[in-house]
Amino acid sequence: MPELWDDMLKFVQDLQAARKMTMADALRVLPMYDKYQFNDGKGLCEDVMEEYFKETIEKEKKIPPDVDAMVEGTALAFEANLSRALLAGSNYIRMRLCQKSVPYGRTMFTEEHMRRLVPLLLHLNEGH
Repeated sequence: MPELWDDMLKFVQDLQAARKMTMADALRVLPMYDKYQFNDGKGLCEDVMEEYFKETIEKEKKIPPDVDAMVEGTALAFEANLSRALLAGSNYIRMRLCQKSVPYGRTMFTEEHMRRLVPLLLHLNEGH
């Protein structure tokens, strides 16, 4: 936990560290930024996640998507109320759930992915 706290502070206090933040970093620190209301940290995570989602869509034909990161990132964006990241991630997931093609259609999601996405999917189904 002290390492995580140190990373949280590093990303919001060190501009170079913030520029190097990866999707994996964002997924790791976002729950704590949200829990302790580090709004600057949440904003940084949203920027990183939104960019990651957009790049995944653009590069998908050349590089297989990291479905775990897409699902976890979209679920965390929903839980932390990150509207831009949520829109980018949920658009991708919705697009893939509506496709029947293999490997980048609905078959790319595991049962565990779907369980993680249930609250988000219910929210989207309600039209919010």
